[in-house]
Amino acid sequence: MFFLNFKPTGAAEGIRGIFPYTNPWYVFGFLALLVTFLARLRRSRMGRAFEAVKLDETAAEAMGIDVTRAKLTAFAAGAFVAGVGGGLYAHHAVFIQYDNFDFKRGVDIAMYMVLGGMDVLYGPLLGAFVITYLSTALQFLADWRWEVWGSIVILVMIFRPQGILGRDTLTVRRWFRARPMTTV
Repeated sequence: MFFLNFKPTGAAEGIRGIFPYTNPWYVFGFLALLVTFLARLRRSRMGRAFEAVKLDETAAEAMGIDVTRAKLTAFAAGAFVAGVGGGLYAHHAVFIQYDNFDFKRGVDIAMYMVLGGMDVLYGPLLGAFVITYLSTALQFLADWRWEVWGSIVILVMIFRPQGILGRDTLTVRRWFRARPMTTV
């Protein structure tokens, strides 16, 4: 209700007349920079602190990690990425209103991570591709596509709870790992 009456954001009419400045190369360029930054961040001291806080906050704090700082830094980094993504989307759509970011859009974004896999850097990218492709491919099912889509999500959650790209999926070393010898 607040945004329906908030004049600086255009109230119910939204923001119109945004210059169409985004082209796919800006999006891919930002995506490449973001993936490079995140890959380097995972190997940094802050990235290891994020991983420790994710696994066990109490143990991370016992190891001397400032849990509050790590959480706030992760939140700020996520907000930055979301803000740039929203800006790129605004210049692509040239019209923004609060309905563009409804509950369904939030669920879609969460599903990108859940289906793709949160432990692998490219997991959410694969999740976004799969969800976008399946949404388009299942159009011919009309009203039944939501049931099929829900069934696919349930099957992935049952058989691959870590997502399509879990931490173990892309590890080639596991194929060449020495296996314990068994004696008869």
